Amino acid sequence: MITNKTFPWVKLSFVLILVISGLLAFDVNKYGSFKDSSTGHFLQDIGALTYFEHAYTRVQIFSIMIFKWCLKNIPVYYGIVKETTAPVLAVVKDMIALCIGHFFRVINILAEYTAEKVPVVIDILNAYAPGLFETVQNYSFETWSFLSTYLMQLFHLIIQYIIIVIEWTKVNIFVGKLSPENLQKYTMDAIETTHNVATQTFAWLSQQTEQISI
Repeated sequence: MITNKTFPWVKLSFVLILVISGLLAFDVNKYGSFKDSSTGHFLQDIGALTYFEHAYTRVQIFSIMIFKWCLKNIPVYYGIVKETTAPVLAVVKDMIALCIGHFFRVINILAEYTAEKVPVVIDILNAYAPGLFETVQNYSFETWSFLSTYLMQLFHLIIQYIIIVIEWTKVNIFVGKLSPENLQKYTMDAIETTHNVATQTFAWLSQQTEQISI
């Protein structure tokens, strides 16, 4: 029986992300900063650098807000589940650190390999087909310029609608019983109730076990 194998989109996407990350890391490392890199100059030439910086600023602001929220709330939840989940959290922490370290090692290896092999490939292309690399590069930049212009406009439009939706939900949905303060209170009450029930259940089981042993 012949089985149809699906195309490995996940692996291909991961490889593409690694390649793009490696090229970007090589470009930034070569020129010292993102703004001075070829990618930064290209985005500036097509007028997309401002949108990129605006999006980056937005992400940075939301990241700071999330970080402050985590500093305020995570210790509370962590203190509740620390005793029962400490071994699991330690394993997860080690796995995350291992994955992050492995990812950055792969990026560095890819950047070094790209820096070493790209000039060789360009020389081979120029030897067998003079001007081919420059032609492909020019067409690639033109295509990217065309696509990036509309993609940036679409991205900017999506951001505007997301902001509108967020503001609308704040005014019309997350009010009264569904306000952030009440939702946090409900969550804490649920956690406390679950903790109390678990403690009572454990105490009852311990009592029953002692009676059986006697």
